[in-house]
Amino acid sequence: MSAQIATRIFVMCKTEKMPGSYVEKIPLMANAACRKVWNRDFNGALPDEDRLTTFGGWMNPRCFLLIDNGPVDISSYTLVKLRWDGQKLKSLRPNISSTPLIGQRKLDLPTKS
Repeated sequence: MSAQIATRIFVMCKTEKMPGSYVEKIPLMANAACRKVWNRDFNGALPDEDRLTTFGGWMNPRCFLLIDNGPVDISSYTLVKLRWDGQKLKSLRPNISSTPLIGQRKLDLPTKS
């Protein structure tokens, strides 16, 4: 098992409050979340290798983004929960380490092999 700690950023937002045109909303929100947590834009290339999963999207009233960074084969990670209030990203509660839970429900996501 790797000694690295993975980080997962979970962002909740409403489409009508997100900045940008419809096709810009997801990339802009991913960049804003990465800037808040890591002081850099979203980057799917080396060395950062961020991974983005979206639920909802620009055509739905509610949108959720999940940004992962770090080893994919690790069971412990830090979860950062954010909410877009129409002006900026706000932390929902203190960051949680080493948990597969979001709120009280387990989040079952497909894993990459």
